[in-house]
Amino acid sequence: MSITMRLLLVLSCSLFLVACGGGGGAPLRVGVGGDVTRQHRAPDPDPVADATPRAWLWEISGGGSLAPSYVLGTMHLGVTRRRALPPPLDEFLQQSRVVVMEIDPRELDRMFAGEGAAAPTSSAAPRRVSRREWLDRALPPATWQLLVDELGARVAPDVLRRMPPGLLSLYLSQVRMAEVEALEEGRTPVRGAASTARLDQSIFEWAVAMGRPVIPLETPEQALDALERVSHGSALDGLREVLERADDARAEQARLREAYLSLDDARTRALLDEEMDAETREILLLARNRAWMENLIPQIEEGRAFVAVGLAHLLGEQSVLSMLEARGFQVRRVGGRERPPQREHARR
Repeated sequence: MSITMRLLLVLSCSLFLVACGGGGGAPLRVGVGGDVTRQHRAPDPDPVADATPRAWLWEISGGGSLAPSYVLGTMHLGVTRRRALPPPLDEFLQQSRVVVMEIDPRELDRMFAGEGAAAPTSSAAPRRVSRREWLDRALPPATWQLLVDELGARVAPDVLRRMPPGLLSLYLSQVRMAEVEALEEGRTPVRGAASTARLDQSIFEWAVAMGRPVIPLETPEQALDALERVSHGSALDGLREVLERADDARAEQARLREAYLSLDDARTRALLDEEMDAETREILLLARNRAWMENLIPQIEEGRAFVAVGLAHLLGEQSVLSMLEARGFQVRRVGGRERPPQREHARR
């Protein structure tokens, strides 16, 4: 089955954010509550309003942890940090000891050449594939020409034809999201330019600016390997879809963002699962969830970790949250008006 644009919520777009300009997007906005030394006393709760979720945010406690940690399900593109984590929920990030993410974007320097390119560049290209798998042969001629027309000014055709189709599909999903944003704002989209509403990248930039350690759950090579292990035919289907049906792809990106902003578990999970077969789900979600536990558990046990991973990793059976529960941790959805508990001024 086709991967399609739903994988935008599945595989970390950190692989592509550096290639899309890294930290060159919108200026860092620390926003309300930027003073991380400020402490708050939780107000008397409103049982109705305070229990209503306003973010994909969960508290992880117990299980021998020294203090609660918090897990945010992200949509890697198309949503700003302030919208995904509005006040006062942003205080859970501000009072964190460490930020845990799928990938540390700084590790991508060796994989992507900077040079201001707005698409994957030649350093991402080395793939030992047979000539018949080259995209100029695997794709119909008209579809290959669509790809060249869209990215040929940014990536040399000899490099472009040897790039993983799944990687290109995900990058072009970013482009479609940028087109959606431009149309909504009355702007003319920039051809081949990706979305600059980068939630994960914004969290990473905040962590660096505030001096928080960033702990990756996997390496860029591991994430890219997962993408490349999805069957070549399935990845080609996804690439063809995003090229040949650009209007549908834009509509799909709009639906993804609407589902994320709805905070509706059932609706969002149904959208994510609609076109992902069991093999693809195992490769891109479940196997990675299991592998992440080795790096995630120690941070949860130490406490005050803020974990930001793609929302699809947090929903359903064998999700990151269900695995934490199975290991004895208590998992609770955070209400919309909650604030972090008071703690001592001394920081560990």
